[in-house]
Amino acid sequence: MILAGVALVVGVVGLVIAISAKNGNTSDEHISEVAQQQLEQQLGTTASQVQGQVKAQGAKAAETASNTDKQLRSLQTSVNAIQNSVNSLNTKTATQATDIKNLQNQVNKLDTRVGNLGG
Repeated sequence: MILAGVALVVGVVGLVIAISAKNGNTSDEHISEVAQQQLEQQLGTTASQVQGQVKAQGAKAAETASNTDKQLRSLQTSVNAIQNSVNSLNTKTATQATDIKNLQNQVNKLDTRVGNLGG
């Protein structure tokens, strides 16, 4: 970008000198004034273009940040739902283990009764 700016300045100065010489203006002061006017105009244009690019990039960055934030919130919601499911499964597993233990105890009692009946 800096190299392009320097090339632009050199080109403008050369163009101004050539135009001034063609128009018969050979005064160094006049050529200098015209060159200064042209440079100020070009630099102003370049500055506004850079400013426009910076604004566009800022807007794009803000949009990207907003989209990323939305995705992160969505992911957090999904993670919370998964964690709730895991917690629920843990509770169900514990309940089922208790139920199995209780059923096993009842089977053992029935086995004991059946054994007592035969004896």
